Amino acid sequence: MKITDEDIYRASRELLLIGGYDYLTFAKLSQNLDVTRPALYKHFQTKDELILSMMEAEMTVFLEDLPEIAGNQPTDSLDILLRKFLAFADVHRLLESVYRIDYDTRRQFPEKMLKLKKAHEQFKHYLDQLIDEGKEQQVFERNIPNEWIVNFFMNAIHMVEDRDSCEEIEIVKQLLMNGVGKR
Repeated sequence: MKITDEDIYRASRELLLIGGYDYLTFAKLSQNLDVTRPALYKHFQTKDELILSMMEAEMTVFLEDLPEIAGNQPTDSLDILLRKFLAFADVHRLLESVYRIDYDTRRQFPEKMLKLKKAHEQFKHYLDQLIDEGKEQQVFERNIPNEWIVNFFMNAIHMVEDRDSCEEIEIVKQLLMNGVGKR
């Protein structure tokens, strides 16, 4: 069976989300893909190279539609932002694997590390833009720093168990808009 980088990324993503950096091994990956380990080594020399390449691809896909989000109605922007954060929750968990890669190995792939850094900065820029628009449209309080809003979103998203549940997303939205106090 001929495998592609995308096949390897998909299987790696699953293993990383199950057990993190240490759980991903070429032995498990070859078993999941029903290929030999040498077949994997033709694509990637090391697990770290694989993770960096996969994260570069993940961030590219993740960032593709962000420019289209800006300029929506306030509640639409909030819905879009919540859904983007739900999608980012997995990407964020995957990014943790990059930090497990030792310094010397990361230095072997400066282009990939730079691309990941730029992608993260681009994501932060779009988030700031969306939050600033939300502040202009009075969706968010102006006096709350953007970083706090982002952290609140990230923590709220981790409470959502069923990402397809409109009800759970609505609860998060209500908490964001109204807090937990009675009004």
